[in-house]
Amino acid sequence: MIFIGIDPDVEKSGVAYWCKNPKVIEVQKYDLSGLFEHLEFLNYTLKENLEVRLEAGWLNKIPNYHKGKNRNNPKVDTNSMDIDTYLTFVKNNKSVKKSVTYDESIALDVGRNHEVGRQIEKYLIKNKINYKLIKPTKSKMKPEIFFAMTGIKTKDQEKIDAGALVYGL
Repeated sequence: MIFIGIDPDVEKSGVAYWCKNPKVIEVQKYDLSGLFEHLEFLNYTLKENLEVRLEAGWLNKIPNYHKGKNRNNPKVDTNSMDIDTYLTFVKNNKSVKKSVTYDESIALDVGRNHEVGRQIEKYLIKNKINYKLIKPTKSKMKPEIFFAMTGIKTKDQEKIDAGALVYGL
């Protein structure tokens, strides 16, 4: 049985391969079209000896990144403000402008990555590839721990996350 872990990302998804016997792990990154081509090849050659473990961030409760407590002044609750008061508050407080832009960019990135994951899931269903959706952990594995477990030296978080989905199964 070959296990494949996928950490979806808009640019390039982390992909890890784990074989129990002999114990082999390998990590790569693929753009979406390259990933689909590779999955097609693996599905053709391995069929029922293949299981994909797809990190499914959309299974987590999604926080509201758009507005909420100001990072720099937690006593200010912008959720209770009407829109005019909120816009005036943002206009007059430079630190809020920075955090609103930052929070909105996080929300955009999270949404884009979730959609890539959903598209991968649709591909797996359409091609009848055995898969499991894996809810992400709350913390990321550090490169040093990943190296100690696998012997693979990388600081690429997508590769580490993909490897963590399958290593040791």
